[in-house]
Amino acid sequence: MHQNGNNNQRRETPIWLKEKVLEIRKGTKLCALKLHWKLEKQGLEIHERTIGKILKTEGLVKKYRVKKVKYKYIKASLEPGELVEIDVKCVPKHIGGKRIFNIQPLIVLRGGDTSKHTMNR
Repeated sequence: MHQNGNNNQRRETPIWLKEKVLEIRKGTKLCALKLHWKLEKQGLEIHERTIGKILKTEGLVKKYRVKKVKYKYIKASLEPGELVEIDVKCVPKHIGGKRIFNIQPLIVLRGGDTSKHTMNR
């Protein structure tokens, strides 16, 4: 426990170390891991994630964007009866020990017009 009683206080990286990281980065354009290795050779202990966070707060990391794919949809012309959509509904009660389903075909006549025909099974 720390002397002030706060046991979840983090140790902040010294400013001179942050400046050292930024100085090397601006001169070499190395990634966080390679900067970590370079500083380790100089006898400075700093975690690679800490270096990454320093670079991020300074805006020195690349922002990768995922290109959004746009799809083109072609609406095909349909003849009556060419496309059939079927709605199946389960009747909640068993009749004669059997489950009953209500099947409703929706026959596409033109573009968006549908005609409902009910058929019980």
